[in-house]
Amino acid sequence: MGRPPRLCERGAIFHLTSRGNGGQAIFLDNRDFEKFLAVLVEAKRRMLCRVFAYCLMTNHFHLVLRLDRCSVSTTMQYLLTRYASWFNFRRRRTGHLFQGRFKSMLCARDAYLLELLRYVHLNPVRAGLVSRPELWPWSGHRELLGLTHGEIADAAFPLSLFDRAGDSARDAYRRFIDEGMAGGTSFEPVFGPAGSAGIELPEGQRSEPEPSPSLAELGREIEAETGISIRALSGPSRARRVTAARRDLVRRAIGEGCAPSAVAAFLNRSASAVSKAAAS
Repeated sequence: MGRPPRLCERGAIFHLTSRGNGGQAIFLDNRDFEKFLAVLVEAKRRMLCRVFAYCLMTNHFHLVLRLDRCSVSTTMQYLLTRYASWFNFRRRRTGHLFQGRFKSMLCARDAYLLELLRYVHLNPVRAGLVSRPELWPWSGHRELLGLTHGEIADAAFPLSLFDRAGDSARDAYRRFIDEGMAGGTSFEPVFGPAGSAGIELPEGQRSEPEPSPSLAELGREIEAETGISIRALSGPSRARRVTAARRDLVRRAIGEGCAPSAVAAFLNRSASAVSKAAAS
């Protein structure tokens, strides 16, 4: 490589992953993959995070994010709830889409981050889905190589770990990936307080399963985040801020497995209004 790696100066970098409940598929067709990536782009805008690597598989996904403003929990809650509510509404299903709580690990060392970039982007090859990672359309590998120019992967920092110049950095990154394909690594990510990254997550950001929140608890979360009371959410107001908060509550509730009829009763709305809010 052109120069020794350095730790990212600002923000915390996390490896995040979540699986389908009971191993079920969370992406059934291209539209599902596209929707998840669209929600990820929206999460980037809302949460001011950067995506250094990502890979969507059939029943799980991997993300490497730098979080500059919001917590891991807030960012993942938005991403998972928004996608799960859309997925459930599209297929007229209820219940949990994701298994337990997501897993997260703080990446405190560049050497670990480098291996993680390779591990994440080689997922489809290890699974036997493609012969080379650039053939898999649902990862950030092609963006890091400059083969596509999307709005998802933030390639500048991960490539800077390989070299200063763009073309030489991409060449070094490509060689690094090829070494991994040739069997030059036995790296496996570790989640927990004694992992390779060497950092224990703060309380509230660990990966142990949590019970699903009740509608009242979700309402209090929205109230704390927006300043809009539960009474206002369940009232007749059509003010833009209230409507947006109400819609957010609907999406979170359905994403957590709440029945649409229960959400409708809690908000004093019709079932059709709740369904419309979940799908919008």
